[in-house]
Amino acid sequence: MNKITVVRLIRLSLFGVVALAFLFAISACGGQAPLKVSPETLSVTAGDGPTTFTAGGARGTVSWSLNPELGTISTTSGASTQYTPPIGVQSTQTVTLTASAGGQSASATITVNPHIANVSGVIREPWGAPQAGLRVLIPGHGLVTSNANGTFAVSNVIFPYQVIVETGSHAYVAYAGLNRADPTLITNHGAFSSSYSAGISGTVSGSGASGRAVGIDYESPGAMATTNIDSDGSGNTNFDVTASLASDSAHGALHALEWTKDADGNAKVFTAVGKSDAFTVADGGDFAGKDFSLNPFTSPNGHELSLTVTPYSGTAIYGVTAGVRFSEDSAGEILTATFSNPMTGAFTLTSPDIDEALLSVSVLLKNGSGALAGGAWFTVPTSSQALAMTVPEPPTLSEPANGASGIGPGSRFAWSSNLNPAPGYFLTIKQSPFEFSVITTAQSYELPDLSAFGESYSGSYDWGVTSFRAAPGAVQMDDLVTSSDSFSYMIKLVTGTIFGVPISHSGFLAVGPTRSFTCP
Repeated sequence: MNKITVVRLIRLSLFGVVALAFLFAISACGGQAPLKVSPETLSVTAGDGPTTFTAGGARGTVSWSLNPELGTISTTSGASTQYTPPIGVQSTQTVTLTASAGGQSASATITVNPHIANVSGVIREPWGAPQAGLRVLIPGHGLVTSNANGTFAVSNVIFPYQVIVETGSHAYVAYAGLNRADPTLITNHGAFSSSYSAGISGTVSGSGASGRAVGIDYESPGAMATTNIDSDGSGNTNFDVTASLASDSAHGALHALEWTKDADGNAKVFTAVGKSDAFTVADGGDFAGKDFSLNPFTSPNGHELSLTVTPYSGTAIYGVTAGVRFSEDSAGEILTATFSNPMTGAFTLTSPDIDEALLSVSVLLKNGSGALAGGAWFTVPTSSQALAMTVPEPPTLSEPANGASGIGPGSRFAWSSNLNPAPGYFLTIKQSPFEFSVITTAQSYELPDLSAFGESYSGSYDWGVTSFRAAPGAVQMDDLVTSSDSFSYMIKLVTGTIFGVPISHSGFLAVGPTRSFTCP
């Protein structure tokens, strides 16, 4: 064998070894490229929508993990997943999204930046009037004051944020967890009387025998105007009612319902119904001559509805009311029954047989000391035969412990609730004359520094949490600060639980127990 032949054999042998090694290598990797996550880097802003990540070159099922768990991923297994950043961060954060499959892993780096924007809001009293001259604090920024229109502005705010409003001497209300740049803040500053009103008067003809009740309501989403009048038997019932308006005008129609009364003065049999033409009312106006007629039912109208009420533990039923509204969006109703201080949870109501009408039932509760402990209200078709109402349990307080000491700015208050959909919460902290109220959908809150207002914490305080809802579905903070032509969320709560005539179709307010704490 000559030298050239030997060299060739050596080269072929080396090539064989290399080729064999390559075959083993690609066999071990399944014949695919290394695992890779795409995109490999991403910069997002808190509150952004989801971004899709895919895993390429995977052998077998891909599992996904997030570290730290800041934001969410749509799935932890599969060829792809979607990452959604958190609602808010206070500073820039880095998140690693890792895909693992077949003994391999690959990652993507996600940078989450704070959402920073200017805030321009307005402060209004419960019935809508702008509140001027109130000092406002967004923590991390300086104090500002609401102008004659109730507006205020703060620049470069990190979202979500909270707003603290000084509503009076040593009195404050805070909205925590806001994501709107244009919030409308309803405070407890000012009386619970409407800022806008109009007079409505006229005659309802066709009323029946003396002693029958005629209920009249101006039905509109932006007005409340209702009255009950006993017929004098003349066939004509004159009315004069003041409409409370949500804004400077409202549009609606008058409805009337007539009934005979039982021994308690509640509706027994409905005898007639009527409706006026629709018309618009405006703030400060007196709208007279709004006459219309009742149309008698051809036969006695109405059926019994069985109502059972289950109050939460430690409370008793304080009162029950029932009313009729003629449209889905009506803010008012005609009150047809009232039960004061009932001893049991079982009631019988008379509901009219009117297809287009709805029956609203409100329940008020009192605690062992006789104070208002909340309530609930529901709206059902008038054809309903039975209604069972359970007032939800209030939140359970967790921290600080009752009697805790050393509480101050930064101290955490926490509570829990299993209600679904999730409610909103009022956290109240009191030490006369100091009163601090927080409106939030979270189940915890850190006590803020109020030194910008010249306020400090000292001595003993009481605190408690009330859960609430005044509309279907989970309570969202942004819904509580959204401007509209209808009544504010706070008024919906107040009318449902204090006046017993709810604006909204469903809701509740559950007042929890109180604890105490001391500050240095």
